[in-house]
Amino acid sequence: MTANFQSNFQLCEMPDVVIRRITKQFDFKSMLTLSQVCQNFRRKIIHGIGESSLPNTNFTRILISARPNGIMLKFDSDQETDVIQYLDKENGVCDRMFEKKHTLLKGTTALDLAMGDLERILKFQKTELNYLSVTVNWSPRDNTPMARLLPES
Repeated sequence: MTANFQSNFQLCEMPDVVIRRITKQFDFKSMLTLSQVCQNFRRKIIHGIGESSLPNTNFTRILISARPNGIMLKFDSDQETDVIQYLDKENGVCDRMFEKKHTLLKGTTALDLAMGDLERILKFQKTELNYLSVTVNWSPRDNTPMARLLPES
């Protein structure tokens, strides 16, 4: 006779000590990818393991480029450059491109997603940032979520 075993265990219900042990060897990219699993797991990773346990990104430069249909975040370190692109698509869908992988997310905008990722990335930054650049290329007349940041004329 075989017993049917169903588990309702959820990843975000793991004890903090287990998550700390698992993520101890992760680099920034792995942690950022893992934080995209779900909101509860993202909170668990950032708050549960403690910010002091997060890996250092060691970025020297961060460039933010905003245009009518999306945002690009570019991070430079001494070893490499990472780029994350966010594009607003039709019907409230955002296309997030990181490490040659496209992720389509419903119910969010490029602006909201990029700022959330930037906030998480800055939590990983433990060394001095030498350069920050923000480039904005759009008009308040654009019919995009980012236009709400600019005052009306």
